Amino acid sequence: MDTRLRKVLRDLLRNKSKSILIILTMFVGMLSVGVVVMINTIFVPDVYKVYRQAIPKDASIKCSSGFDNSLLKEIAKIDGVKAATGTNRITVRLILDDGTLNADFIAFDGTNRIHKLKKGDDSDVLPELKANEVFIDRAAMKDIKKVPGDMINVQYKGQNYDFLIKDTVYDATTEPYMLEGDVISFVNQDTFETLTGDGRFKEINLIVEGDNSNKEYNLTVARRVADFMEANGLEIEEIDVPNPQDFYASEILEAVTIILVLLGSISVLLGVALIINNINNIMLQQTKYIGIMKAIGGQTNQLVFMYTSFILILGLIALLLSLPVSAFVGYQVSKLLAYMFNMSLSGFRIPPQLLLSLIASAIFIPLIASIIPIMKSSKQSIYHALYNQGISSSEMPGIIRHKRLQQFNHIPSLIRISLRNNLRNRVRVALTIATLALSGSIMLTVMNLDFGFKNGVEELKEYYIIDGAIILNSYENAQQIEEIVKNVEGVKYVEGCSFTVGRFLESNGKSSKKVKLMGPKPDSKIFNWTVVNEKLIDGRQIKADDANAVVITNHLIKYYPHLTVGDVITLKINNNDCDFHVVGIMNMAGQPTDPILLVNYSYLNSLLQGEDQVTEICISTNEQTEAYQQEVITKIEEILSQEGITIMETMPGADLLENFQTPITIIVALLMFLAIMLSIVGTIGQSGTLNLNVLERAKEFGIMRSVGATNRQLNMTIVMEGLILGIVAWIFAVILSQPLTLIANSLLGNLLFTTPMKYRISILGLLLWLFLSILSSCIASIMPCRKMNRMITREILAFE
Repeated sequence: MDTRLRKVLRDLLRNKSKSILIILTMFVGMLSVGVVVMINTIFVPDVYKVYRQAIPKDASIKCSSGFDNSLLKEIAKIDGVKAATGTNRITVRLILDDGTLNADFIAFDGTNRIHKLKKGDDSDVLPELKANEVFIDRAAMKDIKKVPGDMINVQYKGQNYDFLIKDTVYDATTEPYMLEGDVISFVNQDTFETLTGDGRFKEINLIVEGDNSNKEYNLTVARRVADFMEANGLEIEEIDVPNPQDFYASEILEAVTIILVLLGSISVLLGVALIINNINNIMLQQTKYIGIMKAIGGQTNQLVFMYTSFILILGLIALLLSLPVSAFVGYQVSKLLAYMFNMSLSGFRIPPQLLLSLIASAIFIPLIASIIPIMKSSKQSIYHALYNQGISSSEMPGIIRHKRLQQFNHIPSLIRISLRNNLRNRVRVALTIATLALSGSIMLTVMNLDFGFKNGVEELKEYYIIDGAIILNSYENAQQIEEIVKNVEGVKYVEGCSFTVGRFLESNGKSSKKVKLMGPKPDSKIFNWTVVNEKLIDGRQIKADDANAVVITNHLIKYYPHLTVGDVITLKINNNDCDFHVVGIMNMAGQPTDPILLVNYSYLNSLLQGEDQVTEICISTNEQTEAYQQEVITKIEEILSQEGITIMETMPGADLLENFQTPITIIVALLMFLAIMLSIVGTIGQSGTLNLNVLERAKEFGIMRSVGATNRQLNMTIVMEGLILGIVAWIFAVILSQPLTLIANSLLGNLLFTTPMKYRISILGLLLWLFLSILSSCIASIMPCRKMNRMITREILAFE
């Protein structure tokens, strides 16, 4: 075996703790990079792949009356139409042993060509669905607490029906149960007729022939189909042409991708800083050996080759360890994210991008980072290498250091010694503090984001203090309903709410966008007008005497950025085209499926069923827990039932907030996981710096011992050095986290809520990170203290 290789292997085995520390440093950094790469190359592509495989619609057309299935065959022959399927939808309630769940019953034609369903086990073959049988979304089965083959009771317009759960399915084109809140279920036309009295379809989903990435082309084909349907006596209610490849979770995935790329880049930067410190540590230990090898004829290029081989071996070991672990951990994280989206991954695999990124992290980046320290040490003269006392030439000059430390004579000597030791090698200390500050700033940014998200939710509750919503099957007088409900135990406030779904008609007259119109009462105790006024970014709010005035929100501006105050927009409400004057624009938190608009309570009622006629009841309860809210809603339902009023849907406020917070929880959990990984990397780097400081001061420790210093006192100086590094890094982390929080607030706020979040600092997060910085500094001091304790005074006084 080559002598140089034997030297490398011997160094690895003789310095096990040092080798393990370097490998661990590289391993943790590579694990962070590996998880990021796995999510970006497994989860994100698989989600889009599953979505595309489900064949989302290019357009849909809704009619006011039903049509026969034979019409679908005729539509499929129209120029530009590749496929056409029929569907219909109603909202029902699932009656369970411990409560109720809202569900969407969707009638489909069984061809399964558009919005393709898959079985819960991911197979494509669906069993035949017969009358009184239902497919249920697999993600909801945990809450339903039933299995295929069980019977389930369904309530629709006050009538109860029993259905057989045929199987579990999932539809990758619709928002999952964890985000949307309603249970997606599928029935055939016979079952739909049993429930509604009419099994015919009222909506057509289309796939266009040719280039379906062009929205205008898709709209042209949809209009062609709509003209054909009108010629056959059908009245068209709306034409919906979504943006091509408009995935419901695009914003969340975009945010995840951007964040992961940034954190991956930060992981690489941290890794470079740690490698430089560790290599400096190694080369300091090898200084004497370099002098000996040069004295017997060793050449600089041979030494460079030997020590780069040492780095390569450590990198290869870290690569072999990190590859399976990062692949496994990354896949498990991807599976968790996929579960939240009700998606299925293609299966475990190791993508080539993971292998390439880990090879770069294990070999190329360490070589680039270490080449300068290796070259610098290998080029030392024989004299300098043999008689180097271990103190770096970059240390602060003694006179300057002494004069500066004289200014701190009032500080205890232990702290002054620790300060002096940290000032010996400014480059190393700067790298260590930068590493700790960068990882700490990421952690603080995540804490600030979490704090901002929670405050944003509380802010939403401030102007819409809804603890429950009850949707009725019929229009009822608001005042009468309020009189009935207000005496129910647990109800604090109750109001009838004017609410409907309409269509925003685009100026071309060919397409439209579904919107939700909300008309809170002028004196509402549930809808806080004072807070809402603060959300205005232009114009004014709705007044009590307004007629056709509307305040649009940032949700509509997202789709139609040209809209401004003073514009006249046309909304299709109750099958009538109604013109509204835009009097204001406001920011509203959240990412609703359909934009929300504010209108006058009385005017909206006049467009629907008349004065004070409502189908929605909003309540505020004495307590805000989900169980309490559900209990109050159940009592209300019982009382209304006695009055002959049936309920279509109930929504406890806690459920609404949970659905609102789900994407936030996903982002925060992912960020926190990666921030913890980066913090571990920083702590390992801090330990390496302290370890190197101990090696440099070996003689100093021997002298201090010889004059009476105990190991406990020397250990305290090492721990104090670590605490100083940790606290200084915490200060820089606090400073650096401020602009990072501003950027993250703007980025995630716009992507998740269509409005930037308010800048907020989590004081609890700052204090918590200060505590963790102190704790991690103490932990980082353990190995250097053990090394110092094992040193023998006689040997370290002879250290050269």
